[in-house]
Amino acid sequence: MCRFIETIRSEDGVIQQPDRHQQRMSRTLRDHGFSAVPSIHELLKAIDMNHNGRVRVRIEYGLDGKVNIEQFPYMRKTISSMRLTLIQPPDYRYKYADRAWINALKDNSQSDEILIVRDHCITDASIANVAFFDGHTWWTPDTPLLHGTERARLLESGIIREARILDHDLQSFLRFRLMNAMLPWEDEIDHDMSVIT
Repeated sequence: MCRFIETIRSEDGVIQQPDRHQQRMSRTLRDHGFSAVPSIHELLKAIDMNHNGRVRVRIEYGLDGKVNIEQFPYMRKTISSMRLTLIQPPDYRYKYADRAWINALKDNSQSDEILIVRDHCITDASIANVAFFDGHTWWTPDTPLLHGTERARLLESGIIREARILDHDLQSFLRFRLMNAMLPWEDEIDHDMSVIT
């Protein structure tokens, strides 16, 4: 049976963007014919949120109604190498708990991170959506594998814009950023394009 996850950022015990995560959880369950959608606010009442700093809250759930919640201190990964990976990935429009195919690609890449390319279109890194800077504007691919909550926030606010980005377009950008629930835009972690090979 399919299991899904929501990875949520907590800063000093305060959950970030709970409504966006609730929307994605609700959409996932309803798309799979499940009408009883749990409330993230109610679920999180069962755990101790009294902590300092950035914490990763992982909610795993499924169509059987079973929910598992874990918390981990957040440790940001250093990205010094990223490998372009050309594949025909499986459907990942929902945030599945089973990430074996992604993990295998990354493990075999002999790099810190991968940038997944499907039919010459840039999609996502293994852990995050991506945006590229051309000197004036930050662009994110319009072909992501997963529509992330942070990506949605940035698009709605106009901080990033969407475009079709092909693998040969990468040479026209100056730098890039990874973005997900645990990597908010405001951290301003830029990477030079030379990291991508």
